[in-house]
Amino acid sequence: RGSGLRGGFIQSTIEALLRLEMRKWLMLVQEMDLLPQIYGVDFSSFLLQTFTGTVTISAQSRGLALLSEYARLLSDPSRNQMKEYLEHGARFTWPKICMIRNHYLLERTLDDCEHELRFRLSA
Repeated sequence: RGSGLRGGFIQSTIEALLRLEMRKWLMLVQEMDLLPQIYGVDFSSFLLQTFTGTVTISAQSRGLALLSEYARLLSDPSRNQMKEYLEHGARFTWPKICMIRNHYLLERTLDDCEHELRFRLSA
């Protein structure tokens, strides 16, 4: 209790190892050009990209509907589709603005503390 890691140390370590192992095999499959194209889209670069940023908003769909949504996102969207994506994103984001703001402020405070600590240690 109170370990600060999701699921405890052992579970989070196993999760991290499984993620690394999946990434390794996906890279091998991509390198050998074995991943089939779905809806004419090569998902290997999508699956292997490095996600950065403070907020990630994803579709609420599940299963095959989610896969279909990602395929639509990777294709060249029409103006109406783009408008629909923006409206759905706004509707999904606004209820979470306070939480996003709090997480951002906490992250910024921790960054400021880290910079101050590094400055004091280097002096």
